[in-house]
Amino acid sequence: MKLPYGFMLDGQGNIALDENKCEIVRQIYKSYLAGLSLASLSEMLAEKNIPSPRGKEKWTPAMLDKLLFNKKYIAVVGMEQYFAAQFEKDRRSRIDQNTGKRKAARYDSRNVLSGLLVCAECGRSYRRVQRASGEIVWRCANRVEHGNRICKSSPTVTEEEAIRFVCGTLGIPQLNPKMISDLLISIRVESTGTLMPEFQKYESSEMLFSYPSFM
Repeated sequence: MKLPYGFMLDGQGNIALDENKCEIVRQIYKSYLAGLSLASLSEMLAEKNIPSPRGKEKWTPAMLDKLLFNKKYIAVVGMEQYFAAQFEKDRRSRIDQNTGKRKAARYDSRNVLSGLLVCAECGRSYRRVQRASGEIVWRCANRVEHGNRICKSSPTVTEEEAIRFVCGTLGIPQLNPKMISDLLISIRVESTGTLMPEFQKYESSEMLFSYPSFM
C-alpha cells in the first residue's frame, strides 16, 4: 500500500508519522491559510528545495489541492486547522477571480439539512415543510405522516433556527455542504427542543484506510 505524504511504516510495520515531512505539511497549511495560492505554494516549496511526493523538483497545484483537502491530514495538522483550510477554499471559491466580487451562494438548505435532523423520540428524520404562512420549518416525518399517534413530543424546528445552529456549531458563516458532511453525522432534536450534534470521529487508522491513496 502506498502511504500518503508524511506517513511511513515504523520498524514493526505500523503506520506512523514522518515528522520531517509532517512539518512540511503543517507549513503548507499555514501558508495557505495566510493567503498563498496553490501556485504560490508550489513556488515557495521549490525555493526551499522541497521535492514533491513523487520526487519531482516542483509540487503541482493538483498535488497541493489533494493534500490540503484530504481528511487523513487531520492526524497531522489537527481538526481546527484542517477545517479552517476547507472554509478558506470555500471562501475563495465564492470570489470571482476576474471581478474580485462575491459570487452568489450555491447551497440549498433543502439538500444540506435533509437527513441531518433526527427525532430523539422515534428516530425518524425531519422533513422540510412549508406552512400556510410561507414559513419553512422542519418536522419529524412521523408527525407529518401520522400526527401524534406515533411520535407525541417532537418539536418543530424553524429553518432559520436549524441553519443558525449548524453554522454556530461549526463556526462557519453560511451552510457549507462539504464541511457539514465531513464533520457532522446528525443533529438529534430532543423533546425539549434542544439540538444535540453528533460529530464524526476520526482515528488515525480510519483516516488512513477509509479513503483511497491519492499520490
